[in-house]
Amino acid sequence: MISFLLYPRARGGCGAPPVSPLFDYDFTSGVLPTGVTFSRSSSGTRFNASGVMVSEAIDAPRFDYDPVTHALRGLLIEPQRTNLLTASNSTGTTFHQVVTLDAISSPDGTVNGRLVADDLEGNSHRTSQTYVNYMVGNVYALSSHYKSGSFGSCQFVPASTAFGGTLYQNIDMANGAFGAGNISTGKTVQALADGWLRAAIVRSCIANQSYVNFVFGNNNNLNAARALYYTGTGGTYYLYGHQVEIVATNERQEATSHIPTTGSVVTRAAEVVGMPIPAGATNGRFVFDDASTQDVDVSAYAGGLYEAPVNLNRAHIQRFYAI
Repeated sequence: MISFLLYPRARGGCGAPPVSPLFDYDFTSGVLPTGVTFSRSSSGTRFNASGVMVSEAIDAPRFDYDPVTHALRGLLIEPQRTNLLTASNSTGTTFHQVVTLDAISSPDGTVNGRLVADDLEGNSHRTSQTYVNYMVGNVYALSSHYKSGSFGSCQFVPASTAFGGTLYQNIDMANGAFGAGNISTGKTVQALADGWLRAAIVRSCIANQSYVNFVFGNNNNLNAARALYYTGTGGTYYLYGHQVEIVATNERQEATSHIPTTGSVVTRAAEVVGMPIPAGATNGRFVFDDASTQDVDVSAYAGGLYEAPVNLNRAHIQRFYAI
C-alpha cells in the first residue's frame, strides 16, 4: 500500500510543507515578545490577575486581565484621553442623600468606595459629579462605578442642556444591566470584581454647558421615570470613580480605562507599540481578546518598525502575525 502525506498550500509552493509566518508576536504570556518596543509617557490603570485595578508606571506595558474570570485579555493599547473631572472619586453636591466616604473596598482594592443613602424625605434624591465645560460638537464618554447596597438599582442623568435635556438611564447594579431609560445606543456595562460594575454612556454634545452629571436614587425601581420623586426609606448603594472624556471621531466610540484624578484633570498618554516587520512582509493580522481579527497592510514598514494604531477595532491585542 502506498501512503501519501499531503501538506496545505504554503509560501514554498503547492505541496510544500507549511512554513512559519514571517513574523508572529504573541501577547498572551504577560511579557512583551522579543523585539517589540513599548512606550507611554504617563501612568495607566489595568486589572491584574486578581481582578484588582492597579496603576502601571510610565513606559510599563499594561497586560490587562478580566476582573471577574481573571483570564488575561492581552496587551491593552489605548489612545490619549483626559479625565475632565477634577476629582474622580468625589461627591459634588448632594440633595436628600447622605454620603459616607471610605465605606467599602473599591475596584482599586482600597477602602475608598462611597456609601450613598437616601434620607427619609419626599423628594428627588441625588448626588452630583464635579463641573465640566461641555462643548457643542464634541463626543463625550461618561462612566462611573456602581455597586448595589440595599438598593439594587439607581439612575444616571447626564448634564441636561449639553446632552438633550431629558435623558436618563436606570442601572441594574445587582445584575450588571440597564433598566428603563431613553438612551438607546452608546451604552455599556462591564462587570467587575466583588459585585462592582462600570457603566458608560457615549453621547454627542448638542449645546455648550458648564454643568454636572447626576446619580439619582430611583427607589430601587428599574422602571422609574427620570428624577423620580419618592419618599426615601434610607436605601443605599455605592459609588466610585467617575470619568468624563472626549472621544475623537477616528477612535473607538467608547470609554477607556479609568483615569483617577484628585484636584485637577489628568491625561493618560497613548501607548506606542512598535513591532519589527521583516523584508518581504505585506500584511499582518491582529487577533483580539474576543477572537475577532483585523488585517492591516504593513508593506510600507518592511525592514522597519510598524506601530500598532491606537484606533484598532478593539483595545486588547493577543497576537499579531504575518498573513
